[in-house]
Amino acid sequence: MKVLVAGFAVGVGVACVGGGVLAVQRGGSGGWLFFLGLWFLLGTAGAFLLRRLAFPRERRAGWPGFRRMGRFLGMFVVALLLGEAIGYGAYAMLRGELLKTAWTLPADSVEPKAFWGTADALVRVRSDGVASYGTRDGKPLWSRGLSVCRASRNAGEGVGLVSFSSAGKACDRLTALDLSTGQSLWTAKTGAAGRSFGWETGSGIAVRPSRAGLKVFDLRTGAPRRAPRPPAKCVFNARSSVQADGGRLAATAFCKNGSTRLVMADPEGRTLWTAPLKTERPTVLSAAPPVLRRERELLVFDPHDGTPTGTIPAPSPADAPILIGNGRIHVMDGKSTIRTHAPNGDLLWSATVGSPLRGVHLADSTLYAVYDSGFSAPTTLTALDARSGAKTQEATVPYPAENSPALHTTPDRVLFLPRSQPDKSTPAVHAFIR
Repeated sequence: MKVLVAGFAVGVGVACVGGGVLAVQRGGSGGWLFFLGLWFLLGTAGAFLLRRLAFPRERRAGWPGFRRMGRFLGMFVVALLLGEAIGYGAYAMLRGELLKTAWTLPADSVEPKAFWGTADALVRVRSDGVASYGTRDGKPLWSRGLSVCRASRNAGEGVGLVSFSSAGKACDRLTALDLSTGQSLWTAKTGAAGRSFGWETGSGIAVRPSRAGLKVFDLRTGAPRRAPRPPAKCVFNARSSVQADGGRLAATAFCKNGSTRLVMADPEGRTLWTAPLKTERPTVLSAAPPVLRRERELLVFDPHDGTPTGTIPAPSPADAPILIGNGRIHVMDGKSTIRTHAPNGDLLWSATVGSPLRGVHLADSTLYAVYDSGFSAPTTLTALDARSGAKTQEATVPYPAENSPALHTTPDRVLFLPRSQPDKSTPAVHAFIR
């Protein structure tokens, strides 16, 4: 019996060490300490038992026979293998589901500018050009060589904006790329606007605040669109915050009496309503529903008439993610908590995931969260029902969470996209099988 106990203890210890080494190889940064410590304790206990078995207190004459020694070793090996199996099984249970790699794009020293995702393609914008890859297999679809300065934050309706340099002139051109082909839909001169950028896309338009007011263009043709008129004795200028989504255009206007107003318009430039703001320089987060951020809270307005409907505590730190979609406002505290509010400010649900929270992504009715997973594996991906907060999936991902990746999801893939490229050891894009 002592032999079985000793072998089992050593087996569990060996399995835990193997699990810890595996975690480190997959990009972990601390899980091995847990497994190494557990192995040390169990290994020490096993060694103590073996010593008691090999050197009992009472002395016996002669050396144990070969038959007795063989029986001893056989029992020990069986217990060792059993312990390893159970130990690795426990490690696998703690680790949970493991997402397998579908494909990767190797990293290099070229500066990333943006990532745009569609249902079946990922478009990578870098300082040396733009390239598209199939999300399922990572195969190149098209590429464009451009000296890229800036790129739009998103690429709604399959069109992305890029400012680039031509003929030795810095950032003097703006082009709209069709993400399905890589061809330019239109190109325009920008001058200094290309360096400052500030373009927002959505609702079929591209809009940018400037000293002279709002510049609005048709997203697919580049034709100038009518910009909304500011309220009386107010102006749009380079400090204005703008958003275009959900068939609406929202912008802040600054008035001579020192007040600020929110202007809601349609894509044709017709003003729908205006609302006074009790803050000097708010940031517009969404046009549908209208959501603004000021220092300590989020302001929400009725999309039909601009009536204030509620306030929501703003997350801290200031760069903590805020995701808005399907009539819900998801606020992350930058640590481990996700809180979802209705437009009237009511808290619908709250969920706590692992800490620190490294990245989030909203896809239809599913909210994805990436965080450090502690002992069992380097990174955990959790899927939550955006309507109720219920956990629908949890899986380990062999990816270093400290890179705080952006995410893109398709029905059969999860793509991890580093916000910056810290070193060449981390792929520029890492796609996993869902």
